[in-house]
Amino acid sequence: MSNTEVEFVALRAYTSPPDGDGEGDVSDDFDHDGVWNPFDSCPETPLGELVDLDGCLIYYLPVSNFSLSKTEKCAGENSISLSVIDDTITYNVSVSGGATLSDSFTGDSWNLDQLSAGVYSICVSVEGVNPLEFERCFQVTITEPSPLVVNSFFSRTNQNVSFSLEGGSAYQITHNGKTTQTNSSKHTVNLDKGLNNISISTGIECQGLFQQTYLNSYEVKYTPNPFKENLQLYFGGQDNILEIGVYASNGKLIDYKNISLPFGVRNYQLDTAKYETGVYIINIKGATLDQSIQVIKE
Repeated sequence: MSNTEVEFVALRAYTSPPDGDGEGDVSDDFDHDGVWNPFDSCPETPLGELVDLDGCLIYYLPVSNFSLSKTEKCAGENSISLSVIDDTITYNVSVSGGATLSDSFTGDSWNLDQLSAGVYSICVSVEGVNPLEFERCFQVTITEPSPLVVNSFFSRTNQNVSFSLEGGSAYQITHNGKTTQTNSSKHTVNLDKGLNNISISTGIECQGLFQQTYLNSYEVKYTPNPFKENLQLYFGGQDNILEIGVYASNGKLIDYKNISLPFGVRNYQLDTAKYETGVYIINIKGATLDQSIQVIKE
């Protein structure tokens, strides 16, 4: 065979019609899109692109192009946010379920605000592309938080308050102006002497706010006991206005005094000359003091 004949055979093999052998070679699928040339309405689609049964481009954006998040607060204060990677496109957004609306945006984000609890269906399409060709749909459920529930136990012996907490994932506890945070449903606050203002919240206003004041009384000391004519009382703290109630063993009030201590003076002599022999309960109250003592009159 001459060189001329060899060249002719090679040319004939290259230009031969589709052989239909299913191998996906040039003669079967020129643009390698998976559709044989006789059935390919778009025979020059770029390599690697998605095509339909006619071999024409299908518009496509990956799932990773879209990211949805939600913020759950109170009724009418919840929100849904949509972020996109490709910010060169105009997106159309259709919302149904908890709300019904249509919107469009260009950029990397879109927000739906002032939502109440409910199930929201969000479908995203692209301007100029038939939704039947391309559309991504998502479902977002918005729930509203339960009320804050606080149960407390005040221990005078241990000088603390133990709290049982429900309704939140985190709690802010403010004690006399100092705030701590806990994720636990159990929390104990060691009380300062005097008044203790405690508030508890979850940081979400509609869940409610717990507020309570606890008095961890300063100590009252006394001498002598048993006593005869006079009983010396010594007051902790700084209260200068005090109420003193004296009760018999049967609970009857037999003496009451409202006293004002001079600056720097923390003691008081109680005249008991008129008291009969027996056991008495003396209750002393002030702004930061509330203590009862049991004494014996000889």
